[in-house]
Amino acid sequence: MATLLLSLPVEALQASSALGYVLSPDGQGIGLQSSVPVGLLSQTLGERISTVTHTVVIVPTAQLSWHRLTLPIGALAGQQRAVLEGLLEEQLLDDPAHLHFALAPHARAGIPVWVAVCNKAWLRQAIDGLELAGLSLDRIVPETTPTEQGASVCAIGPAEEAWLLHASTQGVTRWPLTAASVALLAWPSDAPLEAEPAVAARAEKLFGRSVTLLNPGQRAIDASQSHWNLGQLGMSLSKQTRILKRISNALSMFATSPRWRPTRWGLLVLLVVNVLGLNVRAFQERSAMLNQRQAMDAVVTETFPKVSLVVDAPVQMQREINALQIAKGQTSGNSFESLLGVLMASLAVPGQPTPTPTTIDFSNGQLQVTGLSINPQTWAQVQLQLQAQGYLVRQSGDIVVIQAKGAIP
Repeated sequence: MATLLLSLPVEALQASSALGYVLSPDGQGIGLQSSVPVGLLSQTLGERISTVTHTVVIVPTAQLSWHRLTLPIGALAGQQRAVLEGLLEEQLLDDPAHLHFALAPHARAGIPVWVAVCNKAWLRQAIDGLELAGLSLDRIVPETTPTEQGASVCAIGPAEEAWLLHASTQGVTRWPLTAASVALLAWPSDAPLEAEPAVAARAEKLFGRSVTLLNPGQRAIDASQSHWNLGQLGMSLSKQTRILKRISNALSMFATSPRWRPTRWGLLVLLVVNVLGLNVRAFQERSAMLNQRQAMDAVVTETFPKVSLVVDAPVQMQREINALQIAKGQTSGNSFESLLGVLMASLAVPGQPTPTPTTIDFSNGQLQVTGLSINPQTWAQVQLQLQAQGYLVRQSGDIVVIQAKGAIP
């Protein structure tokens, strides 16, 4: 799983701002590291950018302040920001409305927790700039976090602007790498001391002892292993949020950008043409159905002069046919005589007595017979035989109902 680590500059991120990056093939080791303007990152990485499955943004210590507090029990999740503003108001130098707050992982009410605070506009501008450059961000982590036990000191930065980062259970502080800072820090001589290669010689001189070299890329890897995520409380980087934001940006650009004006006009014309076409087609379909209905009505009135008003042509035609058959002494397929004869004929089995019904009821083209004792095997054969002859038949207990397919009462 290739991981891209992006170290934000302390100043506001611009397209020309130098952005430190580390491309790790597995999230553990350093594959490629350098610094490049934000706008040229994708071009610099080339095809490697397609292998990235996780992108982590690292916020420098200079942009963060750390505060220890206890969340009140009963505070609702949706009220966390308001609670933090109230608890930290006296400790903050800026207006809380201009700041972004992030709680420590697994923070719970009633126990002391760390809160990271940074300038909201600065972080929002950085995120927007990276996303505008085509990057999909997954997590925002601090460069250094307070320790759960013990303490550490690391000298970082270019030689012309070197700093000491002191992380402990009391928080994270940043000191300029000077003799005065080293004296105030009073770092024990037997405690570990780390430094980036660019400031290692200066740190050794000021502390009067050797230091352990720490690659800047490894510091970025270590930061990404933290469980912290500053993308919370209004600065969410969830997959759904990223997708919605991209869609929103794309729609906004499509709706307002001059370069898309011909496409917008083309889609509008296409929409109008399709609406007109659908209306014309609907009118033609309605006309065809009306003509077909008028033709059917004409057939009924011409064939059966007694029918003066046609409401339902198929039903009325069937009724007239049934009346003619009765008048001539003929039986139709759904008459009482036809249905009873077909049913009894299907039940007749050579060498066996034919079942005799106890009650017979005929209504609306349906014949209902009760009292027939038919075993399941014989009934299955009778049902298939009647269906093949064009009859619908069903059985419920000792009741059998039969009618002709397509029969209209």
